Amino acid sequence: QTVADLGCGPGFYTLALAEYVGDGGKVYAVDVDARAVGTLQRKAAKRGLRNIEAHPRSASELGFIKDASVDFVLCNGLLCSMAPKDLTATLSEIVRILKPAGTAYISVATGPWSYVDLSGWAKILEGFEVRWRKRGFIGLEHRAAVVSPKKS
Repeated sequence: QTVADLGCGPGFYTLALAEYVGDGGKVYAVDVDARAVGTLQRKAAKRGLRNIEAHPRSASELGFIKDASVDFVLCNGLLCSMAPKDLTATLSEIVRILKPAGTAYISVATGPWSYVDLSGWAKILEGFEVRWRKRGFIGLEHRAAVVSPKKS
């Protein structure tokens, strides 16, 4: 499987995903924080993981990933920290890179530090087929969904 971890930080989920997909799989790890990406690369090297391709850049700029080539996208808590222009571009990139039968887990926190309110969350979900969604509270109100590309 091919996976993209958008907003990977120092790799908490990336490392687990790389172990899960194994040597035959690939994980694209993307974060705007170059130091976090460096930390991830050191952790991966220490564990002997060679199936991670890490990129210090915005998730709105995924041109290095081929169209319809990713089975699963993890976008955990990233979208709520993006300005509207970057958010729109990132959502377009997620749709572009996902295989037709691919899935994505997306989540946002809401509150004073979030760019995504309830109407913004609804707008995000409009671009996908929603397979599952949840609303909860973990310090801040938190929304999550498992989505797939819309069928034509």
